[in-house]
Amino acid sequence: MVDINLIGDEERREERQREESFAKTVSLDTRELQSEDRPFTFDKRTVREVNDSSRKLVYGVLLGIILLGIGAILYFMPRKNSATQAQRTQTQIGEPQTATPAEENVSPPETATTTEPETVNRPTTTMTPFEQSLVESTNLGAWTVAAAARAFSNSESRFLLISYFADRQFLVQFVSPREEASSLVTRAVQQNLQPAELKVLPPDRMPMDGQSLNKVLLKGRVSSDRAGAVQGSIQNMSYAQFIAWLRQLAQNRNVDQRSVDPRPARNDGGVTRTPVIAKFYGSQADVIGFLDGLAAANPSIDISKIIVVPDDRRNFTDDFLELALNFEFVQLQ
Repeated sequence: MVDINLIGDEERREERQREESFAKTVSLDTRELQSEDRPFTFDKRTVREVNDSSRKLVYGVLLGIILLGIGAILYFMPRKNSATQAQRTQTQIGEPQTATPAEENVSPPETATTTEPETVNRPTTTMTPFEQSLVESTNLGAWTVAAAARAFSNSESRFLLISYFADRQFLVQFVSPREEASSLVTRAVQQNLQPAELKVLPPDRMPMDGQSLNKVLLKGRVSSDRAGAVQGSIQNMSYAQFIAWLRQLAQNRNVDQRSVDPRPARNDGGVTRTPVIAKFYGSQADVIGFLDGLAAANPSIDISKIIVVPDDRRNFTDDFLELALNFEFVQLQ
């Protein structure tokens, strides 16, 4: 019995020695195996390092986006000079502007507003005394006839004749149903023309439409400055050019040019004079507008007579008028 147990104990002892020897050989805690290549394990320090790296990368990306946004805003932001320039561009013409120190000695550009007559460009040159006398004859004649015709606006009286002559004389003949109406027209003519002289000839009686009307004749002389100061310069045209221009003016003013009758030309002191009688037809407003346009154009003509009569010879209504111009076209050298 003793021998058997000893043998068993010996076998168990040898078996334990072999197991301890094997465990020592394959132990995972030995330094040799720790230094060899083995699978990577994520310990806490490794995870912290990864998180730090990721956070830095995210912060870097965000910082880059912010910097790009700031740069874009600064790039597209309007500059102060550009805004100031845009504000100056929107400033209305003629508005005074504040000069910078470098511009204090610079004079601002001068602006002028002028009103020119229709279809005519009038240069601002000085006329000779002879040219001025021609322009004054047209201006004063046209102004006198137009002012006298306006005296019959909203009146019971009706004019039979309005005429102007080269020596600044004028005639106004009209009919009235009673003396009070005649006095009203006489005062209106005097107020409109403010003549240097005015005479009222004794009235006559004139039968019309079954009644006897007062026929009154006014005779006077206008002052040379009544039409206002002459402006611009004379329009030096050939005869053919003037006739074409006169026809165009009548069309622009809705006036019919019925005839233009020239007479033989003559030489006078180095200029050529061509007598002309021209006749026109139109409403009272259009005829007056035609005379205004003729006067404003400063043509080189010398007016000797202007006659305006109603187209209706029976009732003498002044809705439509006949106009006759007697003048000399002056061809300047």
